[in-house]
Amino acid sequence: MKPTFIAGIVVITLLLTGPGLAKGDADFREVDWGMSQDQVKKTELSSALFGEMPGLLIYEGEIAGIKTSIFYLFDEDKLVRGLYSIETGEQDKIIKDYGTIRTFMLKHYGEPAEEKMGLEKDLSTDDLNPDDPDDLYTLVLQKYLKPEIIWNKGATRIYLRLTEKDGLVAVMIDYIPDTIFPPEK
Repeated sequence: MKPTFIAGIVVITLLLTGPGLAKGDADFREVDWGMSQDQVKKTELSSALFGEMPGLLIYEGEIAGIKTSIFYLFDEDKLVRGLYSIETGEQDKIIKDYGTIRTFMLKHYGEPAEEKMGLEKDLSTDDLNPDDPDDLYTLVLQKYLKPEIIWNKGATRIYLRLTEKDGLVAVMIDYIPDTIFPPEK
């Protein structure tokens, strides 16, 4: 087969399977816990590689049509964590993106094992309503709230978080083997 034909098949396959999340029985995207950094690199498009160092691969990609950074973290050359990070810097967009990703993940993974607002500080004001997108942004930015949804999928715990990061509100989707953080019984 010619290389362009093979590349065409790969692109069509990626388009049909859709962006993001774990595929089939994979733990994160198309990989499993314990895979080496070289094995993981073979599952991603080399053109999407944004950064690499021992113990870390960073790719650019999408989830639910939203641009994201994709992190693969390794310990002793074994995959131990996968993470999506969405940071736009735009207040209205990040809250909308969180809602879009939340809906996408609920559709993909079903009912979560747990959903909480994650009160970080004593909420001392009645003026702010977490159901209002502007207020939610402010509450997360000021570290009053940290909304979190948790799913258990096979050997993986999946955390969807709206959190403060470096003075901005970000959406984080964290995939962690349950050997590190086992589900509560």
